[in-house]
Amino acid sequence: MKNTSMTIRDIAKLANVSVATVSRVINDSDAVKPETKMEVQQVIDLYGFKPNEVARSLYRKRTKVIGCVLPDITNQYFARMFLELEKRSFELGYSLFLCNSINDFKMESFYLNSLVERKVDGIFFLGGRVNETELDMQLLYEVKEIAKEIPFVIINGKLNLDNVYSISTDDSDAMETIVRYLYDRGHRSIGLLGGIKTVTVAVDKMNIVKSLILDKYPMDMKKSFCQYSGFGINDGYQAFKNIYEHTELPSAIIGINDEVAVGVLKACNELGIKVPEVLSIFGYDNTVLSEAVYPSLTTFEHDYQKITEIAVNTINNLINGEQAQPEILVKGKIVERDTVK
Repeated sequence: MKNTSMTIRDIAKLANVSVATVSRVINDSDAVKPETKMEVQQVIDLYGFKPNEVARSLYRKRTKVIGCVLPDITNQYFARMFLELEKRSFELGYSLFLCNSINDFKMESFYLNSLVERKVDGIFFLGGRVNETELDMQLLYEVKEIAKEIPFVIINGKLNLDNVYSISTDDSDAMETIVRYLYDRGHRSIGLLGGIKTVTVAVDKMNIVKSLILDKYPMDMKKSFCQYSGFGINDGYQAFKNIYEHTELPSAIIGINDEVAVGVLKACNELGIKVPEVLSIFGYDNTVLSEAVYPSLTTFEHDYQKITEIAVNTINNLINGEQAQPEILVKGKIVERDTVK
């Protein structure tokens, strides 16, 4: 028999116990005798009583909400990572609260402070200032203070602070996997397009590729083949057209992400350059874009499921007072399609 108008006081009266005892039963406290707990639970079940979740969270000092701060939810990579985080958070009984900073660092700070005020149980942090080559001192201070009180997990980024945890794709392994793949298929001149000089992800990938070519996979990588051009489709499009107009082409180009690679593909289609017969194109992230274009894009895929599973388990362990590994690197894989010969 379900009665939606029942209150905790009604249950206490029917079970002949105090309101405090009913509250303890609802929150599975050990401070109630087993026989009393059974009697109260029988009344709760009989009337289909559903306790107020806000009241329960206050009792437990938990909200069952995790905040997620990211710079651009329209970016396919961030959208997919958020979706996977949301699914895995839900499986453990958490709601995920999206804070989209729109690449605005002031909004990023606002959201961090807002999440603290809302007393979320934990915070996921993706992109933004955490990936800047020159770390923002305000961010360091904010995160340092927040992490003293709230579990803080960074995805695909890192801050060398106490109580700040990091789960990332192993970019060194990823870039070597890509370069080796191209080298084994006979490519001896490659380019890397995209990113910004002030973003660590772009700078690290550029340096890794240059080091690999110098030390392990001898190929021609002219300065003109490597350009920081941004992260969007138009950025890849303009960068490739600049190469085409001023120098010979490499045999393969790696995009810093799928969007840049799609921009290169768009330029090739306009210029009549056959892909992959004349130019091979390699993406990064394996977003929905990589399958939506023609020819479909060969790309590198983050292990989204594993990264988010580890991230959610890490934050859940920290919320429950358990230990967690400070930094974890996760390997991804190549997804072969039609843009590399």
